[in-house]
Amino acid sequence: MPDTKKRKTKVSPDAVNQPDGIQGEHQMPRGIPKFQPGAKSATKVLESAFPFLQGDITLATIAVCKALKRDDPGFCFVFSRAQDIHQCLAIGGSPVVQGANAAASVAALRAWLVGRIPDQATQLVQTPLNAQDRCVAITNLTIQEYSNMLQTLNLLMLTWGAACHAAGISVGTCTCMFGVGQGSCTISVLSTGAFI
Repeated sequence: MPDTKKRKTKVSPDAVNQPDGIQGEHQMPRGIPKFQPGAKSATKVLESAFPFLQGDITLATIAVCKALKRDDPGFCFVFSRAQDIHQCLAIGGSPVVQGANAAASVAALRAWLVGRIPDQATQLVQTPLNAQDRCVAITNLTIQEYSNMLQTLNLLMLTWGAACHAAGISVGTCTCMFGVGQGSCTISVLSTGAFI
């Protein structure tokens, strides 16, 4: 007779919300279904689930999540190494002109992303100066604004993103959030444009 007792299973942070069939140590979770940005453990939960979010970038991501109203989307674009971005901007299809050096390329990519934000005064999350070359955080977009930004990035993925991926480089990671009410939001990692 089969054992029908329910057993409690410990789930490591590395296995949170893995796509079906993917439970490897080196796989990154693709999302957190109900993240509580106001919880004392918020920083630890976020950094355990997404190792690329650290320090000031984690705080910027939490600020996006805290500001979201129900059904409002937001983004946090975390940049790759400056040299990788510099190389990506040299690949055909890039919407951003490569800078004179790696730092200039990062600044150009950041300016391009910020330029896509409809209301920079209220939707651009202010990050500390020492983190501005590492991320762009955007909050409280409307569904239409979110869709427009995503469509722009998805169109870039067909050519520029594919070429960057083939070269083994990317400009960084795109994390998107949706407010789900009661002080919580969903967080997921998205491959779009040259954010892979």
